[in-house]
Amino acid sequence: MKIYGYQVGFTYKKGVTTFGEVIDHINSLKLADRFYAGIRLESIIRSGGILKLDFSRLRQAVLPGKATQATNTTSLGLLAGEAVSEETAAIYISKTNTLAIQYNQFGPHRTAIENYINNFTSPTARKLGRKPDGEGLSISPYINANVQAQFAKMSIFKKIDMKVATPPIGHIHRTSGMSLGAVVDMGLAGGTETAHIVLSAGRGKASSLNRSFIKDAINYIKAFPHGVEKLCISAKEAVDSEIEILDLLDSILKHEIDISVGADRRYPRTERLNAIETAINYWSTNKLIK
Repeated sequence: MKIYGYQVGFTYKKGVTTFGEVIDHINSLKLADRFYAGIRLESIIRSGGILKLDFSRLRQAVLPGKATQATNTTSLGLLAGEAVSEETAAIYISKTNTLAIQYNQFGPHRTAIENYINNFTSPTARKLGRKPDGEGLSISPYINANVQAQFAKMSIFKKIDMKVATPPIGHIHRTSGMSLGAVVDMGLAGGTETAHIVLSAGRGKASSLNRSFIKDAINYIKAFPHGVEKLCISAKEAVDSEIEILDLLDSILKHEIDISVGADRRYPRTERLNAIETAINYWSTNKLIK
């Protein structure tokens, strides 16, 4: 199971309504009232400043069937109003404003969870007697400070080597002109599931890729870290400097832990939360989060 680390912050400088307060408000609602944009916060366990969460996304559209090696495929047999529920666990640490989220390809992702939480920020503020204007929360990936510092020194960018698996094309970041997102679109032409793109600058020592491509690459990996299999940038500080290869995947806070499937063929909530705790402890021990 893949786990990614994020930093929770305020969208606006004057924001005061915290992530924990929003979660407490959602916890006070009935299950049906927690539902928004196909997502619901299913389970909330609070232990001091630690929140153990489990989000679900209901798949109500096209669904798979069921079969055995000896029988034909048939309907799942869902009743009217029922849907397949995709689960995504997360743990929030208020002391560091860290949110660690399980990756589930079909479950709620970071952007959907951020949108979901912000749907409840204004109602939470009003409930607490505050003005809802200027309230909002952001969930941003942790970026390794060492990699950022190394990247900031570079002025000439010679090559981008990027491999993207099943990218969400409708959400690819774009800038004016031929953006990296547009190039990824081209790489996926024909329905391929993986795009491997290599962009190189000219042969001249001072030639460099457009900085907008570099900006696109960073924004892409921030938005969809789970969809990027490789992202290396070859760059140098000055014309006569040696070329260095920066592996931007190393800049994203992530961890992977094997967990067992339960008797009902689901990943048990307890197992998923325990794995996330293990990831957080690893990051803390190695001083990757403060």
